Amino acid sequence: MKSQVVAGYGTGCAAVRGLLAVAALLTAAQAAADQVQIGPIKDATLIQSATGSLANGGGDYLHCGRTNQNPAGAATISLRRPVIQFDVSCAVPPGSTITSASLRMNMSRTKSNTARSIALRRVLTAWNEGTANDADNEGSGTNATPGDVTWLHTFYNTTNWTTIGGDFSGVSDASTNVGAIGVYTWSSAGMATAVQGWLNTPATNNGWLMLGVENITATAKRFDSRTHPVAANRPLLTINYTPPADAASPTVSITSPTSLPTYVSATATIDLAGPSGDDIGVTQVSWINSLGGSGNGVVTKICYNNTPWTITGIPLQIGTNVLTVTARDAVNNMTNAVLSVDYNPGSPPVIDPIADQNGSCGVSFASIVPSASGTPPITWTLMSGPGGMTINGGTGQVMWPSPVAAVAPYNITVKAMNGLGSDTKNWQLKVRPGDFNGDGTLNAVDVGPFVDHLLLQAFDHPCAADVNLDTQIDGDDIPAFTSGL
Repeated sequence: MKSQVVAGYGTGCAAVRGLLAVAALLTAAQAAADQVQIGPIKDATLIQSATGSLANGGGDYLHCGRTNQNPAGAATISLRRPVIQFDVSCAVPPGSTITSASLRMNMSRTKSNTARSIALRRVLTAWNEGTANDADNEGSGTNATPGDVTWLHTFYNTTNWTTIGGDFSGVSDASTNVGAIGVYTWSSAGMATAVQGWLNTPATNNGWLMLGVENITATAKRFDSRTHPVAANRPLLTINYTPPADAASPTVSITSPTSLPTYVSATATIDLAGPSGDDIGVTQVSWINSLGGSGNGVVTKICYNNTPWTITGIPLQIGTNVLTVTARDAVNNMTNAVLSVDYNPGSPPVIDPIADQNGSCGVSFASIVPSASGTPPITWTLMSGPGGMTINGGTGQVMWPSPVAAVAPYNITVKAMNGLGSDTKNWQLKVRPGDFNGDGTLNAVDVGPFVDHLLLQAFDHPCAADVNLDTQIDGDDIPAFTSGL
């Protein structure tokens, strides 16, 4: 027998995601009978209210029976009816024959240990769990929020039950006597029939309503719901079934890192992912590389026809790697998906020579844009240079808003790097006093501007006129300027 266990709960078919963990997978012929255990996808308590304004779909408890709120009169606010639904079609292969079904629930609070019969009735109308969450014991409910199931509403407050208090079958699928605090089980041929119907026609699956003793007071029993913090206390439906013969092959496709047939990688490993499915169930997804290497992936069963898979860290060789992903089912039917990956490891940056450059004192400087070979993206950093100088990390261009004159050239070091390595280059920047046109030398074209500054007839970048670098523009700059010509 193959046994599968649900570890948690959610909402809708997708809610079984991550909840259905395969405890034992068939590696030879398919077993004659299988078993699956699943938790609810939704549960809630219908709380009697003339206005239908009370709900507790988001709580940790379910209440069933009649409370002691109005013992002297007729039940007008004291009835409680849980509704609970399981996603059978996601847990059991289509075409299976249900042989038995049983429901286990933990009863955690009661006013009396007197045994009371609680029946399971099939719900006839679709309903929504909602989010309302009463505090503490949750027996009284709280204000309904949009979408809650209530005494009057399948979907508060726009869609109603046909019958106040819920639409359910007049015939019980199973019943059991619930007395003192403890674990109780419902099991019958009627439950198996109900599960079979839900499997064959999922649209008819609205779950069960739990109907307790309602003609006398203080019969209410509190059960732990699907959101109870103790996982072992949550409701659990056990289904035994005989699967159909598996003649169909699985489906499988690659959707990450691309759904295209080819891909280019600059890294030495690659991760793959995608969907798979099978009428009985995908049990394994494996891979093989045409240039060497093979292994298995990880499958996560959501439904039998929806089993996402992942493969991480596939090593690549330089060249074209043809990766074949194979999905297998329990009887070794298989289907392949193929991705061709061209792996080019790329190259580290190599910076072309950078020419020395000139600047003018006090005049904003922007260097030429350097070039470098190598696999992009390439990032540039300034390793050394005068204070106030910056670099554009994307282009490598160096900028200095206010160059300061110096007799010796400034040494500039830049670095280019990518994921494969780095390279550095040095170049020099001349910012000499008296060089008004920024050509790096003192010559005749600088004489006129220098004289104008001495005569206070010019005021543009005056730091260039301080040729002797004493922070003063005066006659002492003349011999320094002259000697530099």
